[in-house]
Amino acid sequence: MKSQQEKCPYQHLTWRQVKQIDKEDAVIILPIGSFEQHGPHLPLITDTKLAVETCNLVSREVPDTYVLPPIAYCHSPSLTGFPGTISLRPETIYALLSDVIVNLQRDGFKRIVLFNAHGGNHKILTDWIAGLNGSFSNLLINYIFLGDFGIDVIEEIKETEAWGHACEMETSMCLSLFPELVRMQNAILSPPQETKTDPKIDPKRYWLERHPHGSIGDPSKATKAKGDRILNAILEGLIARIADIKEH
Repeated sequence: MKSQQEKCPYQHLTWRQVKQIDKEDAVIILPIGSFEQHGPHLPLITDTKLAVETCNLVSREVPDTYVLPPIAYCHSPSLTGFPGTISLRPETIYALLSDVIVNLQRDGFKRIVLFNAHGGNHKILTDWIAGLNGSFSNLLINYIFLGDFGIDVIEEIKETEAWGHACEMETSMCLSLFPELVRMQNAILSPPQETKTDPKIDPKRYWLERHPHGSIGDPSKATKAKGDRILNAILEGLIARIADIKEH
């Protein structure tokens, strides 16, 4: 096998190379994102790209970690009013995850990290993990949410009060990781609009009325420098978390 720094992506390995991986030390990371609108300035694949690029950076720093190809189609029902969004039912996601994990377990892996970079997946994934109740024997399944890291830095550097989706902060991270996909000329201030729609009753209509541009806050305030600071804070926490998982 190649050294960690020279190791090719998991999807480029051969079956013999996978067989040679030391399963006692290995950690498999599955990036989970979304395929949904991210305003007029960010691509549909934003969350998935953030998940993959972040995981790849972690894998370079933590030995014996392997990043799987991502799950891009996930849970985004509130954004299906915008063209391009593809949303899956929770039961579809659960079936997909279960099948992936069963195959990884068959190959002998003992530690799996589900790394989620999409807020719309958070509740359904935490509910699913909580309901496993030891369904996979001799297998440690960890769930990590991107949104749990870097909050202190975000609060320190943000120029706009509202943030959370295709916003100043997310756009800054995109400028740090894949600037070629960011259309900053289309990033505009998106103040919330008045709506009487209850988001719990009709979340799709609520989003269309409340955030007609598909973004929150003022993404035009985004910069690569902000993105670098947020990303460094996220990586510091993630690397420590993955290293801890590797030791158990």
